Amino acid sequence: MPKVAILAGEPSGDLIASQLMSDLNKRYKNIEYVGVGGPLMTKGGLKSFFDYSQLSLRGYFEVIKNLPKLLKLRSSVIKFLIIQKPDIFIGIDAPDFNFAIERRLKANKI
Repeated sequence: MPKVAILAGEPSGDLIASQLMSDLNKRYKNIEYVGVGGPLMTKGGLKSFFDYSQLSLRGYFEVIKNLPKLLKLRSSVIKFLIIQKPDIFIGIDAPDFNFAIERRLKANKI
């Protein structure tokens, strides 16, 4: 069974990812989805590590105020995904969050 790690950090990403998941499900059978997302992705079969609303921050002050929490979440997601060993990782929006995850996963042959 193919395993897809997918991460979206806000409602628009949840919508885009859910549409992608729907299209993938039409083309391929028995895909397992792990990662982080919202209600649309969860409805589409995502086993979300945490709710994406924790990433939906606006403005520099809010990001700086929550930086330790965001860094801890990112580290936890990386560890989770390395253990899950997905076949592919798809990061949607949240580039500051996703790019670091992508680099670490690639270094771990994902």
